[in-house]
Amino acid sequence: MWNRKRSVKLSLGVCFAVGVILTAGLFAGPWAVKMWFSVYRGWNGQSVAMDWMLTLFKVCFYPCVALGYVALYSLIRLLFNIRNDTIFITQNVRYLRRIS
Repeated sequence: MWNRKRSVKLSLGVCFAVGVILTAGLFAGPWAVKMWFSVYRGWNGQSVAMDWMLTLFKVCFYPCVALGYVALYSLIRLLFNIRNDTIFITQNVRYLRRIS
């Protein structure tokens, strides 16, 4: 039977999986962008346009990853508090504000 505890465990598992994917994107992101534009778009890997695209990716992606980690950390802490039956506390309100 599905219950609240299993739902929280599933949510925590998804959060940790997203954290792993986000971390993989930090290291493999520039490589993936370069592969995408060279294989599927036919761009030269050493061209000026490729350098600009990699710079654009880094400028847009890395600040978003930092904000994503903050939101993910807050969500995980909130889910741990829910799992421990401490729901209506001011710390959870701070986590929700940080997420929003």
